[in-house]
Amino acid sequence: MTPEDPDSLQRALAWAHPTWMLLSIGAVVVALRHCLRLRRTRLAGARRDPEWRRRHLQVARPAVAALLLGFTCGPISAVALRG
Repeated sequence: MTPEDPDSLQRALAWAHPTWMLLSIGAVVVALRHCLRLRRTRLAGARRDPEWRRRHLQVARPAVAALLLGFTCGPISAVALRG
């Protein structure tokens, strides 16, 4: 893949968005699992570990940002790369 070969560059970029979205959705699933663990602990009346909340936020913030960026770039890549 070189800039001199626009077809191979375009083909690689066409795979970038779906790959980005799969990784983003995977990170969101991990964040949701942390969230559900916190919720189950709260509903059980047990003491929550502050480390769980820190881990949840550490994963959730970038995951949601990546997902929103992917949703924003999706229509752009559809028009720019696929015509």
